[in-house]
Amino acid sequence: METKKDRQPDYYVVSKNNRQAIFHKSGKQISNWFDSVHPKGLLKNQSDYYVAENKNQCAIFHKSGRQVSNWHFHIFSEGLVQGQSEYYIASNEIDVKGAK
Repeated sequence: METKKDRQPDYYVVSKNNRQAIFHKSGKQISNWFDSVHPKGLLKNQSDYYVAENKNQCAIFHKSGRQVSNWHFHIFSEGLVQGQSEYYIASNEIDVKGAK
């Protein structure tokens, strides 16, 4: 029996003019254009969330486009973003090891 993790990803990242956005396999754009996106859990079918980065700050977004966190200098991808927990860790410290 095929599990959610065994399926081909429903989403992919497009880079254009030094910006990135996430698209559904149907071709529909699901995110705004950001400096970068970190959709590891979303692309592995582990999570419905991704981290977007703009102007050296990060925020967590749901695949529906809804922003679920404030903008921070760093967000750890463990937890909510990788589908391991319903919580996330963020920091407004400028230099934090292990964060996006």
